[in-house]
Amino acid sequence: MGFHETPLRRLRLVRAGGLCVLAIAFFVIPFVVEPDTFGRIFCYAAAGVCALAALFNVWWSRRTPPERIIFALPAAAPPSVQLRFYRQMVWMSVVAFPALTAAVAYELHEPGSGAKDRARLWTPLVRVYEHLGFWPAVLAPLLLGVVCCTVFLVKIRKLAKGLAASPPG
Repeated sequence: MGFHETPLRRLRLVRAGGLCVLAIAFFVIPFVVEPDTFGRIFCYAAAGVCALAALFNVWWSRRTPPERIIFALPAAAPPSVQLRFYRQMVWMSVVAFPALTAAVAYELHEPGSGAKDRARLWTPLVRVYEHLGFWPAVLAPLLLGVVCCTVFLVKIRKLAKGLAASPPG
């Protein structure tokens, strides 16, 4: 096992441990700080959700085969795993970047309509808006999504060619 490989079982157990610590922290907050009733309910509910998520991760890790490996870098994974990863990234990009574009359009439309005094944007989009205007700032995330999808599709094509050319083994 290399530096960029981690057993999936171990990762899920570490995640469960972190959620346990978070549950304990949420549970202790009402004893350290005197919150109002809503704050106390929120802390106990958050502690319960974190504890349930920790138990789920422990349950899930016990059902994970020990030989399952997760890769920190896609390039370190076998080609079939890389292919699956890049296909997932294409679908995530197809959903995420248009949603981000809609959020930016909404955020920039609010001050123009008088609903809010100012917009809260990612700093590079602020620069695009200041120098180029409304539509370039709105369409910039969509353009970034097209670039990402193009890169992912090129990688998928190269990996698929490599898998098709390699002898079965």
